[in-house]
Amino acid sequence: MARQRRHSPPIVVRRVSRSPSPGYLPPPTVIHSGDDMGQYIVSASLTGDNDEPSQALSSYDLSKLELGVNRIRSKWDQSKNCYVIELDSQEDNDGEDGPPKYPPTHAFTIFRTFTPTNNPLVFSISKKIHVWSPYFVEVAKAVMGEWMNISWSAKPVVLDPNDVLVFLPKFKKHLRLPQSEPEIAVTVHLAFFLGFIEKEYENTLATLRSLLEERKISFELLWGLFLPGTILITHCRTTGELLAVRLRSCVRQCASFSEPQHWLLTCEYVDVDKGLPGYTDLSVKIHDFPGVEVITDLPIFPMDPYVVEPRRSELCEILMKRGQRRWELSRSWSHNDYDAIAYTARRADKMNIKSRIILDREKFIQYAYGDPLPTVKRDLDGKIVGLKVLSTRADVRRVDMTAEEFLLMPAKLYGFSLGDRKWLIFNVDNVQDIRWNLEAFERLDIPENKKVIVQTLIESHTQKAATFDDFVPGKGLGLIFALHGPPGVGKTLTAEATSEVARSPLYMVGAGDLGTSAQELDSALTTLFALASAWKAIVLIDEADVFLEKRDVHDLVRNSMVAVFLRQLEYYTGILILNEST
Repeated sequence: MARQRRHSPPIVVRRVSRSPSPGYLPPPTVIHSGDDMGQYIVSASLTGDNDEPSQALSSYDLSKLELGVNRIRSKWDQSKNCYVIELDSQEDNDGEDGPPKYPPTHAFTIFRTFTPTNNPLVFSISKKIHVWSPYFVEVAKAVMGEWMNISWSAKPVVLDPNDVLVFLPKFKKHLRLPQSEPEIAVTVHLAFFLGFIEKEYENTLATLRSLLEERKISFELLWGLFLPGTILITHCRTTGELLAVRLRSCVRQCASFSEPQHWLLTCEYVDVDKGLPGYTDLSVKIHDFPGVEVITDLPIFPMDPYVVEPRRSELCEILMKRGQRRWELSRSWSHNDYDAIAYTARRADKMNIKSRIILDREKFIQYAYGDPLPTVKRDLDGKIVGLKVLSTRADVRRVDMTAEEFLLMPAKLYGFSLGDRKWLIFNVDNVQDIRWNLEAFERLDIPENKKVIVQTLIESHTQKAATFDDFVPGKGLGLIFALHGPPGVGKTLTAEATSEVARSPLYMVGAGDLGTSAQELDSALTTLFALASAWKAIVLIDEADVFLEKRDVHDLVRNSMVAVFLRQLEYYTGILILNEST
């Protein structure tokens, strides 16, 4: 059953009768929209009762604002069964008396909302800063606008105090910038607000500085660690390797029936999709903890000097070199050596792999069975991308990556182990270039003239396969060898040596791996030949006798499998080696 949205009851504003006088703006009636974020619907005009709400706010002369702060609170009144807006008597209001004015006559308003809880004597209190000053809004948009989802055209602009505090160093940096004469008002409003904020939250800032000096933090002050846009360090959930990410947002989540309260960090890192780099999102949670924690013991922490020194420079260099290597291996499919731990696609189980591998993210997505891979959502310039944008290289504006973007690349690569015939996740640090054994073909114990024929056929097919075609398009483009003899004479060794001299992957399968019915065989061969064609691999089918024996009119199942096998061979365009033992 669909959950019905609860609507907050209307707010009643306490007003007094007063004749308009020069410099005084009669307060309008205000109705709360019910979302705690300070969004209001003004139902009475500032200048007349017949104006539209939008016209009323737009006609408000912000230039007449006093450079000060007033305090208003919205509290549930049980007797009236509604919220009531009133002056926050528990706080200083710059000497202001009487009913609240909305919009106020001051540049800034501290707006506290008292929300009732299950206990009628207990209220949940939230605090917001309503900014009316257009001068400060101009600065805040320049400092915070790239990272914070804030409506900068709203009146007022509503800010969370924690967001302002975490951006405090950037506001101070902006204050030190040289200002022209027309920007004096901006500087004055910014300096006033920073002075007010530092005094208002003096104890909080002192506690935060004290904890940071000890490289510790409490759950309540976690916001002080995470400035949007900064580089953070966490661990890859698959490989356990260090992963550098950039913070986009940090939001505190209330407790629910399923999990305790926590901070939800939305981050981004650089991945590659279809050879194109872009940003992928990653969410990390920091659950509630008692007391204080060492910052580096958190599941994610800033890569700031006061946190990771003295190894910060070394760590940056390691991660950047790793990113450069991963970018080289991700631009297209790659054939490499691997001798280390790899991870399965479904549950990230560990496997010890010593084999040649194919790194191919697109084929991994198409054929591997496991959790969906993270998708690239934005290009390097932050533009949202979709399937059409990723389809062609020209659609993405930039592919040349900066040092920081290399830093943000993960350690894991997606591909296929040729020796184990499994789709796996690999660690880029353990991926090695192949050292081809060109002497293996020369050491084959077969007549020299036959070795020359084999080598010539392979080289000719590799270079000129596309220039020959059958009368029927798509047929007759393959090169097929049938090697027969008893076990131990070197059939498989010949195939391996052939792949070395051709510098091509060797994809080995047994006849039993292809299924026991015509339908299974057709599906397996379609996948096998599609991958081999994409990777320019040599295919070796061992124990292929069942497909090469003379057909028996009484064995319809085997006859159908042979028919499927021969039809697939006709349209295969690569190199195929069939081993038979008879």
